[in-house]
Amino acid sequence: MYSLKNDLDYRIEEAKRILEMIKDYEKVRLSIKKLVILKSSLILLLYNTIESTMYCSLEELHSRLKMKTYRELNDKLKLIYANYYIKNIGQNKLCKEVLDNITQDKFFFPSLSNYEKKINLFNGNLDGKKINEILSLYGIKNIKNNDFKYLLLIKNKRNKLAHGEESFSESLRNFTYSELEKFVNSVNDILTEIITNFCDYIRSI
Repeated sequence: MYSLKNDLDYRIEEAKRILEMIKDYEKVRLSIKKLVILKSSLILLLYNTIESTMYCSLEELHSRLKMKTYRELNDKLKLIYANYYIKNIGQNKLCKEVLDNITQDKFFFPSLSNYEKKINLFNGNLDGKKINEILSLYGIKNIKNNDFKYLLLIKNKRNKLAHGEESFSESLRNFTYSELEKFVNSVNDILTEIITNFCDYIRSI
């Protein structure tokens, strides 16, 4: 998990460098179009940082769990395990085979990549509410920082940019340097808390 914090720190530093460029360009009155493109790029970087941190944290957790048998898991993790392996419970033959393998400890907790082939945890839709839903699914402590408005704005702006609903040269036009700085600081604080909660959880299982 130490590498996750290092990666987060690196990405936040990248965001701060873009922020400084925005601040400098505002002073020299860079063309509005170029300035807004920089702001839009910052939003994409912040959303990618949120999704990357969540994915890598879950990947590390799944990696730690993959050698545990069903009986060694807590109740929350047993539900995730069962949801993955008994996805087609209506097929009697498959159901029996799955139950036989579980009772004989032939199955182990799935890797995150395999799990996501059957169950989609998130796909361009991460905000504070969704993050806490995922944390609760695994039995991980929720984020105490309840100032989720920046995460929601980042998600919505990212999706509008990704789907072509807003252009890079218009999307963030009305956001000031000070507002964007709050975006960066909020993302850093929340993701740092998420990594801490994952670390505490991994130590407890």
